[in-house]
Amino acid sequence: MRGDAVGSLPDALGQVRHDAAICVTHTHVTNQMPDDARAELGHAIQRSARDREMYRLSAEWLDTTYPSLELTAWEKTVPTTRRLAFCDPHGE
Repeated sequence: MRGDAVGSLPDALGQVRHDAAICVTHTHVTNQMPDDARAELGHAIQRSARDREMYRLSAEWLDTTYPSLELTAWEKTVPTTRRLAFCDPHGE
């Protein structure tokens, strides 16, 4: 699927079987987004987590010394985020 991540994500999530667990993954993407787009991406994932099993696995470099690999899981609308590791800036 091609398109803007923020604009395309709700449609993409809507095409997934409702009983399937979804994992949205992204690596070094959100640092290239304006703050409002980054927030909207998070809101789009959160909205989908209201009534389905939802996970987010991200490797981003926003407010840390090194890129951070994180897993977020939602229990209804309550997210729990765990940092899994710090990463090399070039993915090693």
